[in-house]
Amino acid sequence: PAAFNGLVGFKSSPERYDLGGVHPLAPSLDSLGPMARTVRDCVLLDAAMRGLTEPSIEARSLSGNRFVVEQGVLDDARLAPAVLQNLLHCVERLRAAGAWVEFAILDSVQQVRQLIVRDGWLGAIEAWEQLRDVVLGPQGAQVDRRVSARLHVAAKIPAERARTIRSARARLIASVATELDGAVLIMPTVMHVAPLLAPREQDDELFTATNIATLSLTMIGSFLNV
Repeated sequence: PAAFNGLVGFKSSPERYDLGGVHPLAPSLDSLGPMARTVRDCVLLDAAMRGLTEPSIEARSLSGNRFVVEQGVLDDARLAPAVLQNLLHCVERLRAAGAWVEFAILDSVQQVRQLIVRDGWLGAIEAWEQLRDVVLGPQGAQVDRRVSARLHVAAKIPAERARTIRSARARLIASVATELDGAVLIMPTVMHVAPLLAPREQDDELFTATNIATLSLTMIGSFLNV
């Protein structure tokens, strides 16, 4: 939502905020975070969400700060040119501000992308576990047909494969931390620019394909907890 609307979004790690009162969707992945017009506003909202008083906000030098741009994602032919150019522009601004920026293919990121395509999405597996009774019960007819279809696909993922995915996640979280070695990971948020809604409301297959493309990169961040 932030990328498509020209806003700033801050996706926290799951442990940053109290999730009391939040209906679970995928418990091991669920997290909260503010969206606002500016980074400053996100900082203020973050403090409020943690029950803190207004923080002191000051600009800091980027000199000496390390960033790693995931080159494998940039090399993907499905990445929209406008998205790529916008990211490269941001990289140049970081460098102009004194940051050290490296382009590299991270094995952990590539493994996550392959795992999701091959074995399925952990978020969908956990969503089915949370919502199975709703989808199969009297309220099932009220669930959006496209959401219901995705959940039914997740229902077919064997329990053994789900255990394999969870085991791989723990290993890859450790792996990406080693690869980054304290650097900040940079990737596009989405593969494409904001799509037109009307054609996707009329075509479920197009909606599903767009939805998968839209979520494909944020899935990586959620899976690796970065």
